[in-house]
Amino acid sequence: MADIVELMAFADQRIKNNDIEFTEKSRCCLALLKSLGILSHQRAVFDMYDTQALLCGLL
Repeated sequence: MADIVELMAFADQRIKNNDIEFTEKSRCCLALLKSLGILSHQRAVFDMYDTQALLCGLL
């Protein structure tokens, strides 16, 4: 469990630092998960994109 927390912190740091390569890979992963129907296309919560982007960065 500690590894997941560390990965999420690492992904959050790279997203906040505007790492272009990391952000592009995260967006690609996010688009793939949305196209497969794993993640919702609708945003029920304003911060949902940040949560989804963080999840994709974690992956």
